[in-house]
Amino acid sequence: MHHSFYSVLVAVLALLSCLSSIPPLIVHIKAKNLATTVLILSFAIPNLQNFLNALIWPSANTQLWWNGKILCDIEAKLYLGAYVAVDGALACMFRHMANIFDPERLTVSITPSLRERRINLAIELFNCILAPAFVMGTHYLIQQKRYYIRPISGCTPSVDWSWLSVLLMSLWPLLLCLAATVYCAIATLRLWRHRKEMSDVLGGRRSGDIRLYGLACVVLVVYFPFTLVAFAGTLFRRMHKYSWGYIHPPGWADDIVYQVQGVQPSFDRWAQIVTGYIIFGFLGLGHDAKQMYRSWLVRLKSRLAKRGHGNEPTGRNISLSIHDGESAMEHGSLTVVTDNAEAAGAKAVVQNNSPPTRPAG
Repeated sequence: MHHSFYSVLVAVLALLSCLSSIPPLIVHIKAKNLATTVLILSFAIPNLQNFLNALIWPSANTQLWWNGKILCDIEAKLYLGAYVAVDGALACMFRHMANIFDPERLTVSITPSLRERRINLAIELFNCILAPAFVMGTHYLIQQKRYYIRPISGCTPSVDWSWLSVLLMSLWPLLLCLAATVYCAIATLRLWRHRKEMSDVLGGRRSGDIRLYGLACVVLVVYFPFTLVAFAGTLFRRMHKYSWGYIHPPGWADDIVYQVQGVQPSFDRWAQIVTGYIIFGFLGLGHDAKQMYRSWLVRLKSRLAKRGHGNEPTGRNISLSIHDGESAMEHGSLTVVTDNAEAAGAKAVVQNNSPPTRPAG
């Protein structure tokens, strides 16, 4: 199958973007930062999909296309879930920043109570896990086609435009994005009012929080307009009355639509790839990430040193025996013993027993 220039470019960039998300992901999994972990996964998983789709559907030649069954069923749901999870993670992250930038918490470390920790966990679980899972689970109710397949972009979810689609899918990203915007405004206002106090702690334990704040601001600036445009486009579409029979007619399982609209990927695919690199720039070069890189380097050096030490000779025994069947005479044996290479010098012992002389007649 012929691979176009854009398919190769997207595949390479998407794979590197996905791999660059691994170090920040490990750091925040260890730190038990649920919202940040979900945000990273919300771009790492789509970038893995972008890599695969660019290789599977690299051109506009639909005659060579695979129908994508099973794979596209999974990818379409994950695409919608990641779209909602980004807004939910941003809302949780900005809420966390607003609490951190509270004047009462700038100079005094206040440990959250058990009740506060439970509330925070419940909010993060709802915004980052339950809301995306709800959208993925209810998508079947408004899934008019099984899915669409586009060049390079690959699997794309199908949505029936009715009032139920607005309630089940379009409204959730908007509400979560608005919540993220409100918390972002509160956090920014507190940071600006108390910037003098914050400057004293930027070089200490708060530096990681500032990186998270900067990352969340950049992602929000990109995805807030995208969410507004998508919701507005939904409202201006021509809606119709919801009908289960219209959405899922007989033969729905084979209703796969090939959409050939050029070979350039859509804007959202580029945004996912670029955001993966932005995440690495903010979180992959922080203090915790650098410490992890050092630990990896130390382990690599120690393993290489052990492997090199294990290859050194510890001892050799060489024996040579020569037997002469015709004369039935044992000519001798030669034995060489070499001590461990770590000793001061190698020792060799050679034993040679000369054969006896046969007496004359």
